[in-house]
Formats: sequence, structure tokens, C-alpha cells
Amino acid sequence: MTLILAGCTPSLPRAPESPTTTSAVTISPTAPDATRTPEPTPSPSPEPTPEPTPEPTPEATEAAPAYQTPGDFLKLSWDAPPSIEGAGFPLTRGMNGYKVMAVREALGLPVNGTASTVDQPMLDAVAEFQREQGIGVDGIVGPVTWDALGFRAEDWTALDAYVAPLRTDPTMDREVLIEEFIAEAMRYVGSPYVWGGANHPDHGADCSGMVLQAMYAVGLDPVSIDPVKHALPEYRTTRELFGHPGLMHVPVSESQRGDLLFYAGDNGTGLIYHMAIDLGDGTMIEESEPAGKISPIRSTNLVAEAVRPLP
Repeated sequence: MTLILAGCTPSLPRAPESPTTTSAVTISPTAPDATRTPEPTPSPSPEPTPEPTPEPTPEATEAAPAYQTPGDFLKLSWDAPPSIEGAGFPLTRGMNGYKVMAVREALGLPVNGTASTVDQPMLDAVAEFQREQGIGVDGIVGPVTWDALGFRAEDWTALDAYVAPLRTDPTMDREVLIEEFIAEAMRYVGSPYVWGGANHPDHGADCSGMVLQAMYAVGLDPVSIDPVKHALPEYRTTRELFGHPGLMHVPVSESQRGDLLFYAGDNGTGLIYHMAIDLGDGTMIEESEPAGKISPIRSTNLVAEAVRPLP
């Protein structure tokens, strides 16, 4: 706030009173003129109002980050976390993820590997449960059936929309960011393998769900890929990440700590089915049944290119 100092106006001097005696008075030339009102002393001009100092803009005060990905590669962001659209989806045929696994367990159905999907036995078991509970029978788990199964109502949406908390800031250089990326993935060592899952480590994930959450944790959002799409039938985040235009490819022989390794059929030339994170010492972090672990890098079916999320 600018304080403006206004000039103060002095009081006018009072004219001396005329003598009250009746005798003649000789007025000295140097005496004050008793009959003339003195001219007022001019007031000092107010100081000019200084121009207000403009508030610094965020762009002017925000320091450049210690590291940012070069060129057109996927950019780091430290703003609000990604907004996940479509959370709270019904469990229709072919859907995957932690909610599916939880319902299958509650109904006594197998949950291993790709069995953690909505198949015909699950639709039949859900329909039977709905009949027993006296609720609408369609074999599809929605919020009403979810509640009737004894799950928390708020988890119906929250489980689909989980995004790992940001664990980095703009002061971190590339090496530190890589270590934070790996540290988030390490939280999934021992975490349950969940087909189509990209959830909190307490609930589990699959191989690409783990990688997706590790990317979120360092401020990388591979737009068009998210936990909801990850759970869709036929959607494969491994292939989407490998083909993402914002991610750098390098020969797998040049892979470094923090790079993404991919596995595909036909000795690495077919469809991608698995991925892991290179630890730079001949080992990798992977989510595979029954839980996340550190494994030696396998050469069988290893794709010839690795992906470097932090180039």
C-alpha cells in the first residue's frame, strides 16, 4: 500500500492591532504596515503521488524448475493431480480391477490373474446374490449391490479414481526425480497383483498399473491413459505406454535406471503383454502374480526398445 503524504497549510500570521492612544504616532518606515493584511505564505505543493508498484506476476517470481523434460516429450507438472473421469463405473462383462477382485472374493469366486475379471460365472453369482437380497436382478454390480455386499459406499468411486500423491517438487533434478519414481514403484513390492488394477499399494495393481501410479507420483500424466481406462475390457496400458508419443524410446541395450522394459510374444516382436522398471543393476521391479517383486531382467521376449519417461 502506498502512503501519500499531503502538504500541511500553515496558519496565516495575525495583523498587529492599531495603537489605542490618541496622540500622533510617527510610523517608522521599517515598522510593519498596520493597515495591510500580510499576504499568506504559499502552501507547499503536495508531493506527487508515486506510481503504484505492480504486483509481481507468478511467472516473474516462479523460478524455473531444476529439470524439465526436453523437446516435445511428456512434461512434468506440479499442479493439481489429474482428474480421473468415469470413476464409479458398473461392473459389466469384461471389466477388471480391484473392485472386480473384491466382489469375486466376497462371492467365493477365483481371483487369480485374468480370473479377476467379470465373466459369466461372476454375472451368475451376482444375479443369485441380488435375488437373495431382494434387489434388482441383472447380474451387474452397481452402487446398490456394492452396498449390499458390505463394502463402503465411498469406495465405489474412490477406488477407481486413485492417483498416487505427488512426491516431487520443481527443485529436484533429474537424478532425484528418477529415484522418486523408483521409490513409488518400490511401494508395490509385496503389493497384491490385481489384473487391470491401478490402485493404492494396499489394494494392488498389475504391471502397468504400478508404472502409471509411479508416473503420477513424479508429476507425469500420460494423458489419454488413466486408471478407469486401465480397467476396461481389451484395453492394455502396456501397449498404450509403449506407443505414447510423449515418451522417448531408446535401444534396450542402452536402458538405464528408471527406464521401462517391455515383454512381447514371438521373442519380443509380437503383442506386448508385460512391463517392468529397470533398476540399472541387472534387476527390475515388476508386478506379477502373486505380488510385486524385484526380479533379474529376463532376456526372453524382451522388446528391443525401452522407454525413458525422464529423458
